[in-house]
Amino acid sequence: MSEIGVRRRNFFRSLAREAVVRADEMRGVPQMRLDQLDQLPEEVLARLIPGIAPGVQILPGEDVVRGRVPGVEEPLVLFWRAPAELFVFNRFNGRNRLGQVAEEWAAETGTEYARAFGFTRAIFLGLVRLRVCVPVNTT
Repeated sequence: MSEIGVRRRNFFRSLAREAVVRADEMRGVPQMRLDQLDQLPEEVLARLIPGIAPGVQILPGEDVVRGRVPGVEEPLVLFWRAPAELFVFNRFNGRNRLGQVAEEWAAETGTEYARAFGFTRAIFLGLVRLRVCVPVNTT
């Protein structure tokens, strides 16, 4: 697909998301920007399902994992290619709740859940700030 076709598709996706947000606001459903996710209580964050944002390409390398984000020229460094980060990131697949990922990490490492959730939360919110991850559900 041509670059113009990709941009057009992304434009219409954004337009559709904006229409849904506006309709929800008119029905009285509160909305929150992605940069406000870190203000949510832990129990609400735990119910979010992380997924890769539309149009993002993940580029694994030897030392780091990079991501190509639409509208950004150079690929971004997402995180060091370490077992802990890869374990968590690979579960941000649009099917697992953030709390489930933390539970799996806690079981894998023998770490208490609160510590595992903090680690999982930090990775997710960092990737949200880079526009690589988004919640694919609403709570």
